[in-house]
Amino acid sequence: MSKLVLGSTAMFMIVLMMKMTFQSLRPRPVMNSEQILLLRGVKRRKAKLTNRRKIGYTT
Repeated sequence: MSKLVLGSTAMFMIVLMMKMTFQSLRPRPVMNSEQILLLRGVKRRKAKLTNRRKIGYTT
């Protein structure tokens, strides 16, 4: 678990660095990447909710 947390934090830092560099070059792609990340998070949450509902219905 600790390794996964460290990996996720490292990825987050890399993403932040990429965003800072992209903001100086091109501002629009940064917004698109953020929107994509938000959509991915929402999809994951929805998937979790559907899985819980399926388990509830089956039991």
